[in-house]
Amino acid sequence: MGFEVAIVVAIFLVSGLVLGSSYYGAIHTADEVVEDARADYYTLQQEKLQTSLAIGDIQRMGSDSSHSLLIDVTNDGSISTNGEIVNLIIDGELVSASYLSPYEIILPGETVSFLVDDLSGNPHKIKIVSESGVSTYGNYSN
Repeated sequence: MGFEVAIVVAIFLVSGLVLGSSYYGAIHTADEVVEDARADYYTLQQEKLQTSLAIGDIQRMGSDSSHSLLIDVTNDGSISTNGEIVNLIIDGELVSASYLSPYEIILPGETVSFLVDDLSGNPHKIKIVSESGVSTYGNYSN
């Protein structure tokens, strides 16, 4: 009878060790994922703090029924941003804009232009959103 108890205790011990090692592996992997997500979060927060865009001159081209806007945007932040990822929202709608710069990156202090075609009506509310989610607002009216 004592031998059987020893065998059962040994089986439970081995089972506990197998389950414990599996549990540790899963917890360790999950902890690494959480740490990576935390690092990405802090990196994004740092980018948001250092990113600033400003709408400068807005020029209208075309007739009253259909016109285009040439919008100058200045990077007032301390880090560069990707000009091809900047989104323009005019009157609440995401619009397709032509990025009029030979360079993909907008350096700090640099001003670039965006051309938005096929607009109608007046005035226009303009929102520009950078790749890190920082936005700026402007208005245009004749």
